[in-house]
Amino acid sequence: MTLTPMERMLLLNVLPSEGDFGTLKIVRELRESLSFSEEEHETLKVQRGWKCRLCQAEVLGATPIPCPNDGEDMAPTGQMVWDDQEGMEKEFALGAKAKELIVTSLKTLNDDKKLSNEHFSLYEKFIEG
Repeated sequence: MTLTPMERMLLLNVLPSEGDFGTLKIVRELRESLSFSEEEHETLKVQRGWKCRLCQAEVLGATPIPCPNDGEDMAPTGQMVWDDQEGMEKEFALGAKAKELIVTSLKTLNDDKKLSNEHFSLYEKFIEG
């Protein structure tokens, strides 16, 4: 299965965080394979969002930096951005159980009406494809 960087990030966020030992082992392996390598971080110029706890200023950067306004340490916001480069898709070999976990997670999001536009291509690949 070929996945874009965005699809990889979304999958990392929809995988279950609880389950039996076998499920958790498969999820751990999936998380490791879907994560970005050092080279991919450099190529994509991955940056994280940071927010000052005092003045609420927000900046993007690869690593935490002091707040430009007051020098305080900044906390991660959870936001990630990267250069949207063509050809950064990556092929993944997914086992039957891994696919089942992904399908179940996406169907649950759909049933709960919590899918977003970002999930569209994943839903097509795993559910409709």
